[in-house]
Amino acid sequence: MEIQLQNKKLLLSMILLKKIIIPFFLLWCSTNATCSELASWWQKTHNGTEICKEKWSNIYYIGIKCLGHKKRGEKFGHNITDLSKWYFYQNHIIGAFSQAEKPAYFIFNEFTCEKQIFLDKNKFDDRLNKLDLKPFIWTRWYDSNWGMILTNGDIGDSLILIFFKLPILFITGIIILIGFIRTKFDLKHKFNKISLAIIGLIILRLLMDIYPGSI
Repeated sequence: MEIQLQNKKLLLSMILLKKIIIPFFLLWCSTNATCSELASWWQKTHNGTEICKEKWSNIYYIGIKCLGHKKRGEKFGHNITDLSKWYFYQNHIIGAFSQAEKPAYFIFNEFTCEKQIFLDKNKFDDRLNKLDLKPFIWTRWYDSNWGMILTNGDIGDSLILIFFKLPILFITGIIILIGFIRTKFDLKHKFNKISLAIIGLIILRLLMDIYPGSI
C-alpha cells in the first residue's frame, strides 16, 4: 500500500513537471527580454543592456537595446543597428556596424545609453585612446551570441538548454562524484586529476559567459 502511494506521488510529480513547470520555464526563457518575439537570439550584459539578433523585413539585424530603449531607441527600437563586431570594456560596448550600407564605428555607454558614431577609423581610434577604452591584455571580439552555456534566445535555445546542456552537465557531475567516491577522494588519482580539470574548464566557461568583458 505504501509503495503504491509513493508511486502515485511520483506520477503526480512527473505530470506536474511536464504540464506546468517545463512549459512555464520555456515561456520564461523565450520571453524574458525586451527583444521581439522574432529574435533569433538575445543576451543581456551585467549592466542590463541587451544585444539582439532580430528579424525585420525578412532580414536579421544585430542591435543594441539599453535599459531605456523604448524611449531612446531608433531603428527597430535599437540604439545602434546592424552590428558586425563588438567588445565590452569599462561599461562600454565598442565596435563596428553598417550605416547606410557603409562601414562605421561606435562607442556606446551602457550607463547613459549615449552613443558616439565615427565614419573615420582614425578618429575612432583617437577617441578610444582619449577615453582609455582599448584593452591592455585581451580584446574579446564578438560577432554573435557570446554565451556558450548561459545563453538566451528563442524556444529552440530553451529546448537545447533543458534537453541537452543541463543533462550533459548533470551526467558529468554524477560521473565525477561517483569517481571521487570510488577513489576515496584521492586527488593524486589520474581520474580525479582529469575530473578537476573538467570542473575547472566548466567553471571557466561559465565565468566567461557571465563576464564577457575584455581585459
